[in-house]
Amino acid sequence: MCRRTAALILILTTALTSILNPHTSIYAQEAPAANIEHGAKRNEARALLHQARTTALGITNDFQRDWLLDPIGAAQAKAGDLDAAIETANEASLPPTRTLDEVGRQLAKANDLSRAKALGMKMKDGGVSAILMSLVDAQADQGQIERAFRAAELIGNSEIRSYALEKIATRQAVDGDDAGARKTFMRARESHVSGLVSAEELEMVIVARKLSKANRLEARKRQRVIID
Repeated sequence: MCRRTAALILILTTALTSILNPHTSIYAQEAPAANIEHGAKRNEARALLHQARTTALGITNDFQRDWLLDPIGAAQAKAGDLDAAIETANEASLPPTRTLDEVGRQLAKANDLSRAKALGMKMKDGGVSAILMSLVDAQADQGQIERAFRAAELIGNSEIRSYALEKIATRQAVDGDDAGARKTFMRARESHVSGLVSAEELEMVIVARKLSKANRLEARKRQRVIID
């Protein structure tokens, strides 16, 4: 497989991703005409992505193959073909981070825990915990704290569950729920003794938010003085 072919596959994947409206949920209710048009584009994108995946699987170099499979899987998820995205993820030797991130975002839009677990069962190497982690990640990013908690509690792997709780705690700190953030962080440490975020780093997030708020208030005061 020549470099030019590999580059063309990546360009194709990027182009197909841009065709799809990133702000439209695949589960959203649309007007009939818009739904037909969007459905046609989505089906065309799925077919082309399947071709891209088939071509990528023909690459013998493991690094090059994985480098292409991950964005293809992410584009498949964005196109609404979550099952195909998981199949593509399973073909990769390296962690399919982009694919899992996009699968999580699509699942967060639907708030479908059953679907998340079903997809996880199709993944190799502890897939249920990985899928639920990606779901928690997306829900926390969207400020869906209660939904994120429900998904986190279903994660069977205690270490990954602790990462999920850390993500929620960090979001709570950003949103100004300092007490809630500290409580959630303690739950993370109860789940697993160590994680990706330390207590000091969580406190830094809290302090940074307070400083940012203080700076905004000070800027507003200065504006009022200038206006007056």
